[in-house]
Amino acid sequence: MTDLMAYSKALREYHEQHGSYPLELEEATRSIDWFSPIDRWGTPIVYLSSGDGFVLASMGLGGQPDGENYLAVRMREPRLQAAAAEECSNPRVDQIVTDRGWYRGCGK
Repeated sequence: MTDLMAYSKALREYHEQHGSYPLELEEATRSIDWFSPIDRWGTPIVYLSSGDGFVLASMGLGGQPDGENYLAVRMREPRLQAAAAEECSNPRVDQIVTDRGWYRGCGK
């Protein structure tokens, strides 16, 4: 399970218990012993939430956003299943998951 998948699961469980998503990622991930707000390339994970939904993003190996508007992404239909995102062979692209599912895990 990738970090974003584990964090997404924790956020969904938090939502079930509290009726909204937390404003800070750490609120939902306290039960994850190995939680780190840093992705595997040493870049902070992006977490955006207003309580009614969320966006999680890892900026990939380059550590720079690839120009995607993360809030606009949430409104789109997810494009990938989580399993497909795990199989991504391009570590340079943003990986994005929202409360609606995976948007992109392997390129634009």
